Amino acid sequence: MLSDILLFCFLGFVAVVKSQETVRQCSCDELSQCVTDLKLQGKECADDCWNHFSSITPRPADLRQCFDRKGDILENFITCFKDTINGCVATRDGPQIPPQDFESMFRQTEANVRRSSANALLSPLFAPLKKVVEATQTAFTCFKTCIHDKNPDGICMSKYGCQPLLPSEGFAKKAFMSCIKGINLKKEGGAICNCAVKAGVSDVKIYCPLMEHISKKAAAILTGNQRG
Repeated sequence: MLSDILLFCFLGFVAVVKSQETVRQCSCDELSQCVTDLKLQGKECADDCWNHFSSITPRPADLRQCFDRKGDILENFITCFKDTINGCVATRDGPQIPPQDFESMFRQTEANVRRSSANALLSPLFAPLKKVVEATQTAFTCFKTCIHDKNPDGICMSKYGCQPLLPSEGFAKKAFMSCIKGINLKKEGGAICNCAVKAGVSDVKIYCPLMEHISKKAAAILTGNQRG
């Protein structure tokens, strides 16, 4: 669920500007500022959309706390992605570049997320998660719409009149996965799962022992790497 939200958050600031033949490439200072805007807007949209989880718990605000306690996850991810794609220039008189068209990637990625969820639910092992997945997808759509409504031309374009130069679709996906691994969601999974159960999401309870095992293993690997 969290990785899905991160995915749409990072795609939110690269919406295509189809009405222009070229756009100015953002300076690194402008890109840093619009990424700061994105972080703030992501939190605002989460506030607006979180009540969609009331379909799986009578206490959605408590569920929100499970993720707010890990508040640096979203910020670290977005910063990692920005630094990895390195799509800015030194000054504000950067070159003109083609409008960055990630709409097709956006649609394809959303389709992949939904297809993966649907396929997982075909397994009896994950069938109890049906309501959780449905609630996540509804909140997911709300979040995506909110980000786009706030920035019809893309965050950087709307406020700063520029766009970052994005890498190929393949590299962008690799950057996304690399940054996901960097924030080590596996290490947090057990704690988030148990917190969600306490917040009233009973459907995930049977998965928490497995998530705890994965979290302990991930933490041990991380500790070993740090010692090495």
